[in-house]
Amino acid sequence: MALQQQIAHLRVSKAELTGAGFYVDFDVDGDVPRAVPPNFAGGAAVIRLTGATVPAGCVLLVREGRIATLEGYTYGNDTWTEDVDVVSVDDVLPIHPG
Repeated sequence: MALQQQIAHLRVSKAELTGAGFYVDFDVDGDVPRAVPPNFAGGAAVIRLTGATVPAGCVLLVREGRIATLEGYTYGNDTWTEDVDVVSVDDVLPIHPG
């Protein structure tokens, strides 16, 4: 529940393409509840990209009870650059902290 409440208060503080994926760092504005436990990673999705041979994936990192980073990644020799488009996001696995 705390993470759902934080979504409305997220602000992107940094975004970086790595070639094999990306990192998006967030700041959470406001006095919203913090998640318990305070530090964990989880979630997943099947992300289909243009030109990729296999789907990509992602994971959400929570630090100090706040949404901190979304990491997207490719497998094998596939790349994730500015020219790649997301075709679909399927099979989203929710986060179940603790």
